[in-house]
Amino acid sequence: MWLYLVISLLAFTASTSLHLAKNNTLFTDERIIFSSGLNITRILVPSDRNRLQVSETNMPSIFFTLSDPASEGGTCLYILEGLAAYEILEGGTDATSAYDDQTIYFASTNGLYRFEPSTMSAKKFGPFRDHIVQLQKASGSDEIFTLNDKNEVYRMEKNGTVKTKMSDICAEQFVLDTSNNLYYVSCGDNVLRALMYGSPITVAMVEEFNEIKLLRPPFILESSIPLFGDRVLYLFYSNGTSERKDLELSVMPTAFSVDAALYVVAALNGKLYEFNVFEVMSRSMFRSSTISPTDVSEIIMAVLQNGDDGSF
Repeated sequence: MWLYLVISLLAFTASTSLHLAKNNTLFTDERIIFSSGLNITRILVPSDRNRLQVSETNMPSIFFTLSDPASEGGTCLYILEGLAAYEILEGGTDATSAYDDQTIYFASTNGLYRFEPSTMSAKKFGPFRDHIVQLQKASGSDEIFTLNDKNEVYRMEKNGTVKTKMSDICAEQFVLDTSNNLYYVSCGDNVLRALMYGSPITVAMVEEFNEIKLLRPPFILESSIPLFGDRVLYLFYSNGTSERKDLELSVMPTAFSVDAALYVVAALNGKLYEFNVFEVMSRSMFRSSTISPTDVSEIIMAVLQNGDDGSF
């Protein structure tokens, strides 16, 4: 399994320290790939099971959302291609793709859109014009789950033409795992709950947090999601059990993507930082990296055991 492979590599490179001290940050200038004076609220690096290694000449497309008071709806979606950023959708709030499909979908203050790569543009998807704040594409089906500004979760089907409200769910945020099980933070009580795909049964996490950040898991995780509860890393499983990991963050990024597993992108203070874990790990083995083995350990353990929206 990937997790054991990575841990074995870690053992080869260095001992692991998983507590990130305040004076030990991974956010250095050499990792900046985009800079803005505006806050970055969402990031998507589309998952690609066939490409785990990323090089300077083979960078994936990176979709991100800027909080921009001058834009319609106060937000705008961009794509980063070859270190150049292009505006895709004014009013865009989030982006998603399935683990098994490279089609990109956007949420906006005016409903759903689909990315048109040939024209680098967004095309309206479906007739609905809900104010959507978050979305995620299910794997193995045409379903898209959305969260609107009224904390309601809907399941969109048939090319966005049919929507069904998920009854008895009031969510602050949500995420799907690789099996399409739905996890959400419920309104008011800040309790994390899991809803098995195709089942009405909901289970809850017993730990209580003041702050929760759910992360979309990399495709190598099964029936579980990573999350940060009060800046401590946990794994929450679809059966209701949870596992605390020995990783605590001192700096919480505003957005984070671990979709691509070994290529991580995080946002902090209006900047995008890339962490090419595969490359860093390989160079560290041969003592040719400027990043310490401890850093490598921290990144990989956080990604593959693991972490999101505000990491490192």
